[in-house]
Amino acid sequence: MKPVTTISGDARIKELTEKIHEMPYGPVHDGYTPAVGELIQIGPSVLQHMLNLMLSDDYEKRKNAEVVIREVTMDMLNDAPKNVYTS
Repeated sequence: MKPVTTISGDARIKELTEKIHEMPYGPVHDGYTPAVGELIQIGPSVLQHMLNLMLSDDYEKRKNAEVVIREVTMDMLNDAPKNVYTS
């Protein structure tokens, strides 16, 4: 399976993606690194890069990408309008 073509040309996202597992905080913060935190803050525009990273052979990078996908997706869902039905 080959990676999906990236949509964003943002150099910062690419830079963070390349160093996603540098300087891990330690076992207490499993999957979180400074790059992960910044990618989460950037938001939905990082998702395509993270999906491509999920195809990596490197387990740690996949784990970091999964954290970013989960957190960004949860933020998106929390910001979504709620369906309210009234009678």
